Amino acid sequence: ELTLRLQDGSQQAAAVRLQRFPLADQFAYFILPYLIGWIFLGSSLWVFTLRRWDAAGRTYAIFSTAVGLSVACLFDIYTTNVLTPLWTFSVALVGGGLISLALLFPDETPLVTRYPVLNWIGYLPAVLLGAAAMPTIYDFSRPGAYLSMWRLEYAFTSLAALFFLGAMLLRRYRAQSPLLREQARLLAWGFGVSTAPLAAWALISSLFPGTRSLLATFTPYLLPSLAVFPLAAAYAILRYRLLNTDTILSRATVYLLMTILAVTGYALLVSGL
Repeated sequence: ELTLRLQDGSQQAAAVRLQRFPLADQFAYFILPYLIGWIFLGSSLWVFTLRRWDAAGRTYAIFSTAVGLSVACLFDIYTTNVLTPLWTFSVALVGGGLISLALLFPDETPLVTRYPVLNWIGYLPAVLLGAAAMPTIYDFSRPGAYLSMWRLEYAFTSLAALFFLGAMLLRRYRAQSPLLREQARLLAWGFGVSTAPLAAWALISSLFPGTRSLLATFTPYLLPSLAVFPLAAAYAILRYRLLNTDTILSRATVYLLMTILAVTGYALLVSGL
């Protein structure tokens, strides 16, 4: 028997019959989100290992880690609520990472090049929202206070997602380099496909908040499409940069050989040989 305290302060008793957690729900609410979280964390470590000296690589690592934690902690939100502070801060950090990534990839915007501090501008509201939400999570005197902070984080992350998608589309059509256009196109498509199911659910649930239909009810089966974006982003960040690196190395080798030949020839001429 559980004693529930309602928002108006009154208490109500509820009897709950304990039962074994169904295997289908274990897969949907724990195994599936956990696997998706590992995909994001794996891509984060992969990119950070190879591109930790690159600002875009570091920013993607922060964003991907935040998404991985927020997805992997989803089971705890429905059960023990031990990791709720970590989940809350990660959701806010997702929005900050998206804004920063939009400013740095596939190339730095002129403002960021001129003022590098703008690279961190997206993290400022993310940290403020996450910090402001912390006191409300376990505040039993105001049981519904955390919901308002979560809604603000959802709104911030949604606006950041629109900003990122708009930035990628803008660079897709305005970039002078074919390589930059291809990178922007890959990220725009990957992000759109990855977030389309969640965006559709959010739109339906916001337009029809009172309905309990299947389309308006959240289900973890909306999450698998998220795995598309880290694969596309990691490929765009690593693969194209590796091709560029190969070109630089090949040209450097040619210039080195030419320098050796020039120095050797000059030495032969000076020595009279």
